Amino acid sequence: MHIFVLDHHPLMSEMLVMLLHRIHAQAHVVTAHTFKQLNALIDKYEEADVVIMEPQSIGCLGPLSVAHIAERLPHSKIIVITDANLDETNNRYLQNGAHHVISKKDKINKITTTLQEILHPQSLNVNSSLIKVDILKISKRHRQLINMLGQGYSNSQIAERLDISEHTVKVHFYRLYKILGVSSRLQALNFAKSNGWLVDPMNA
Repeated sequence: MHIFVLDHHPLMSEMLVMLLHRIHAQAHVVTAHTFKQLNALIDKYEEADVVIMEPQSIGCLGPLSVAHIAERLPHSKIIVITDANLDETNNRYLQNGAHHVISKKDKINKITTTLQEILHPQSLNVNSSLIKVDILKISKRHRQLINMLGQGYSNSQIAERLDISEHTVKVHFYRLYKILGVSSRLQALNFAKSNGWLVDPMNA
């Protein structure tokens, strides 16, 4: 499966790539941050199974840009993901060629489930249960690490504050990444933000 992702915000773009690989591990996902870059991807690859686009990205003209992509890729499934009010914009996007509209304001689990329903419905039950189990495995120590990560602490600073070795910090992060299905501090932090895990460290 070939998927193009257009979103001007690097964190959101990275989160979408992470979710797509969780849903469909073999998917080939290519990102763009401007409408011009998305069109360049179409010029290069000529086709895609799915296009996920934020129509407020740089160079986009809302529903008109959706219509343009729908015309260029008539056989692709187009998913709009936006933080605009869906009550006001949903129909305009659908009328201009989008197949689905997703709100960025939804929690990550809802976005994941919606993408699963659209892209890989046969994996829905399996992946949803895995996500629930993963969340249950988050320990108090992991939550401390996540909150310190959210405050911008380095590994050495975390080790000093928790009175543990820097190697132990790295081991904790390695285990945390495996639980969340991510591969970087940025992805772990974005996952935590989306799930409302960032709290006052004194209460962690």
